Amino acid sequence: MRDVILKACIPEQKLLTVKVIKEALGLGLKETKELVDAIPSKIAERISNEKAERLREQFEKEGMKIRVKDSLTGYYISPSNTTKIIKHDNDNQTKNCTEEIAATVKLVDHSIHEETPNYWIMGTPDRGDDVYDLLHDKDSLLQSKTDVNKQMLENPSRLLWINDIHKINATSVEDNASLVNLITKNWTKLELPWKPKDKELVWAWDDDDACRRVVIFYDSKNNCTFSYEGKRYGHIFDNYAPFEGEYPEWAKEALKRLED
Repeated sequence: MRDVILKACIPEQKLLTVKVIKEALGLGLKETKELVDAIPSKIAERISNEKAERLREQFEKEGMKIRVKDSLTGYYISPSNTTKIIKHDNDNQTKNCTEEIAATVKLVDHSIHEETPNYWIMGTPDRGDDVYDLLHDKDSLLQSKTDVNKQMLENPSRLLWINDIHKINATSVEDNASLVNLITKNWTKLELPWKPKDKELVWAWDDDDACRRVVIFYDSKNNCTFSYEGKRYGHIFDNYAPFEGEYPEWAKEALKRLED
C-alpha cells in the first residue's frame, strides 16, 4: 500500500492545483483547499501502487511536486493487556508478540523513514521556542512555528518527534508506553542546551577576565544577572554556567529578597 504526499505546487497555479486534486480524488472543496494550504500534506493514503503512480503522473503534469511512499505500519494495541499485533501492510503478514502493555484499543501511526530525521525530544516548560528551533535545525522543511501548539512543546509529559511529512507529532508518555519505548530505544534523543532559569544561582564571567568568576542570580526576563542589591537589569556577562550543589546560606537568604 502506498501514500501520496503533495510536496509543492506552483504558487501562481494554486487554484488549478485545488481543482485537479479535488476532481481526481473526489474530495470536497474545503477539504482540498486545506490540504493544499498545508503543504507538505498527505492527499491520498493506503492506495495501490498502480493508482499512486497514476496520480503522481497526473499531478506532476500540472506542476506539482509529488512523493509516493510506503504506507505507515499500524500498531494495534489489544485490550487484553497481553498481546500487541503488528500488521505489516506491504506483505500482509501479521506478527503476534506477547507484551504487557496498557489496556487500550488504539491505532498509532508512525514510521521510520530514511528521509525523515529520527529524533525525539521531551516537551520543556517555558522553552517551547527552543524546542521548536532545535527540531527545525534537524529538518529545514518543518512546519511553521505559528502552526504548532506551543503548549504541546512545553508539556513535560509529551514526547515529540518529526513525522514523515515534516510536522511535529506528540504522544503522552503515560498513555502510550509501548510507542514511547519503541521510539526512545531506536531514535536519537535531542537535548536542549542549558539555559539558566529566572532567579537561578549561576557562575558568571567575561571573556576578557576568565580567571575571575562570580556566583550571582540570573535574571531570565532581561537575559542578564540581578544586581548585588537584588534588582533586575544587572550586569550582562559573556558566559554563564550552572551552580551545582546546595545553595549556600547567604544565597538562600538573598533569594528571598530578589526583585519580582
